[in-house]
Amino acid sequence: MQAQIKEKIDDYNKLLLEKEQNHREITARDKEIEKLMAQIRELEHSGADVSKTVHHLEQQLQKMKKVETELKQVIFKYFFKWKWGCAVINDCVTVLFRHLVVSYCCINGRCHSCSFKQTLVL
Repeated sequence: MQAQIKEKIDDYNKLLLEKEQNHREITARDKEIEKLMAQIRELEHSGADVSKTVHHLEQQLQKMKKVETELKQVIFKYFFKWKWGCAVINDCVTVLFRHLVVSYCCINGRCHSCSFKQTLVL
């Protein structure tokens, strides 16, 4: 009878140890899941910031293209009065627009990091 009781106690202790081990594993997995969820939220947030920046830059590009088109129209109007060729007019407008972009960047204090200045100035 004592042997059976000892066997039952040993079985109970084994089950208790397994339960504690399972609980530790579940707790560790829960912490890992929480950490991964935090990383997902952080990535979603940074992805939203990147999307906003891309959208803003696309809007700025569209504005600059619109300004360039308007400038070309105005300059074409005046240059045609002088009967200059289209290629000469287009070159003049392109150079003028590049200088305007660089001037805009310099006025807004972006000269030190201005990619336009490096790529657009002839």
